[in-house]
Amino acid sequence: MASTSTAQTPPLGKFLASTDKKTRDKAVKNLSAFLSDAERPPLSNNDMDKLWKGIFYCFWMSDKPLVQQALASELANILLSIESDSASLKFLGGFWRTIVREWDGIDRLR
Repeated sequence: MASTSTAQTPPLGKFLASTDKKTRDKAVKNLSAFLSDAERPPLSNNDMDKLWKGIFYCFWMSDKPLVQQALASELANILLSIESDSASLKFLGGFWRTIVREWDGIDRLR
């Protein structure tokens, strides 16, 4: 039986980290819709970290500067579309935990 927090988290990680740009773009749009849904209960820190790991690898797979810039803009817009202040702060917290965790693995080309 799935836990409550797992049941409410979309399986976006593998789609966000896809090698296919169209798949990643669709996953980012689905993520935006999911996080901006005011009816959805808040995600746990663990679930937010899972989403951010997928977002991190989405960025990792985006090698071209213009693609990275467009993705950064979309992610910033996701933050602005989240209505709840606490959910927005959780989203930002997930970002910072991911950056701290993954920082040493980022090469000079990223």
